[in-house]
Amino acid sequence: MSTQELSAIGYDNKSPKFNGNNYAWWKNRIQNVIMGIDYECWLVVKNGPNIILKTDVEGNQVPKKDSELVTADYKLLEKNAKAMSILQQAIGETETNRISGCSSAKEIWDTLELAFEGTSEVKRSKIDLIMSKYELFAMNKNEKINDCFRRFMTIVNDLRSLGKNLSDEDLVRKLLRSLTDAWTAKVTAVYEAKDLSTLSLEQLIGSLMTHEMLIESKSEKEPARGMALKGTVEDDEDEISMIAKRFERSLRDQRKNFKDEPASSGFPSTSKTRESTPLGVVVDVTIKVHEGAIDYADASDEVADNVGDKVDLTAVILTQVLKGNEKERGS
Repeated sequence: MSTQELSAIGYDNKSPKFNGNNYAWWKNRIQNVIMGIDYECWLVVKNGPNIILKTDVEGNQVPKKDSELVTADYKLLEKNAKAMSILQQAIGETETNRISGCSSAKEIWDTLELAFEGTSEVKRSKIDLIMSKYELFAMNKNEKINDCFRRFMTIVNDLRSLGKNLSDEDLVRKLLRSLTDAWTAKVTAVYEAKDLSTLSLEQLIGSLMTHEMLIESKSEKEPARGMALKGTVEDDEDEISMIAKRFERSLRDQRKNFKDEPASSGFPSTSKTRESTPLGVVVDVTIKVHEGAIDYADASDEVADNVGDKVDLTAVILTQVLKGNEKERGS
């Protein structure tokens, strides 16, 4: 086959050639190239060259002589020549001597298989070794899902090149078992929501990569959010001080009003003031005055539920102010 024909389907002299390394990868690649050019060529590589037969006078099938070939016969014979041309152009100089004596594409293919995969017994031993790697495979700590998948598929492809094929369900279940504890929640969700017998490996990887991107997106926002909260807490200290001063002023006014009012019938008088917490939430504070005693009524439950520790902190400050004023009055 000419270089122009190979270039037309994207396979030319710039494509990697086989020089004795990574045979499994090259074997899968060249198989697809041959099938892409002409599927009949691949059948010739797999099954051997076409033999043009004729029926002799005795009724037996015998090969035709070259002088007896017709146009249709030549087209069938060309398949072997085309397949040999593709294979020869895909093999580097270091391996050329190994196949130089081969007369058919199948012979070239079988010679390379025997040299780099070994006999059936050797192949079985290689499969057992790779299966051990497959069973022990596990995701590394802090490893990206894409990197994990790449390592996983290297093992799977090595098995496939040796004729060991695993179903998608087996691969999906193995990959889920291989993930770290950080993926436990996602793995549980997949088991509960998906039918693993119909889930493809590509669909699983897509789902895992989407989950990973969401987690990374949230992680990027959290540090900035934490820094903002830290600054707010520091800024709130001055605001808390201001609230305490305003509340103390309000107490003085209440005490003054109490002294100016005529004696009551013994019932406590009640007044209200509104103060703002450091989070900007207005708190209703009730002050009861009874015979010179000042009581502090707590803020509404709704505020406490919304702002949590902030209300508690303000309440502590206000309580201290109350105690200080009562002490001054007692002295």
